[in-house]
Amino acid sequence: NPTALLLGTAHEGLSDFFTVWIQPVAIPMLVRYDSLNDSNPAAVLAFEVVRQRAFVDRESWIVDSTRPTVAFWLQENTAKLQNLAIESARLDCLLLLEFVLEKPRDWLFAHDDELLTDSQSERLDACAKRRADRIPLAYITGSKEFYGRTFSVTENTLIPRPESEAIIEMLRDINIKTTINTVIDVGTGSGILAITAKLEFPDIHV
Repeated sequence: NPTALLLGTAHEGLSDFFTVWIQPVAIPMLVRYDSLNDSNPAAVLAFEVVRQRAFVDRESWIVDSTRPTVAFWLQENTAKLQNLAIESARLDCLLLLEFVLEKPRDWLFAHDDELLTDSQSERLDACAKRRADRIPLAYITGSKEFYGRTFSVTENTLIPRPESEAIIEMLRDINIKTTINTVIDVGTGSGILAITAKLEFPDIHV
């Protein structure tokens, strides 16, 4: 393990382990008392890293070696997916965090030092493993956004392709120039084009 030397102050009753908070993770240090004066309550300490990095609850300063922060989980799993040549690794991990934590993107960034619960970590790790196995993200989260709406999908459903939104835009352009009475969705996959067409143009028979 790497060694870090830091100067700090010691107070009476300080436990054997002291944790220094270093964003976005905490590093547990074993306190080695190199006091200049044992009677001085503010003795000089030398800290030596003796364990792999762990995580800490900043409110109570209690070391927890099993619970990662949001930022650490994002960093670690983004790297894992990138090593598997998954180009959307970071975005996929952000979407998994949003899905499991049920929080928006801005919350994740504002609370990236939040500790994950054991159940959250287990669910996130399971989702990340499925993504590492090349399972499409939409099948993992059970949903896919298309043309501003969120649709439920399963492994029995073809995943809506983002480029298919251009068909709705094309339909909109045509509908401006002429009157469309009927739209037929030939070779329906998920049915999302027909559904979106009807939602966008209620007067058209689909």
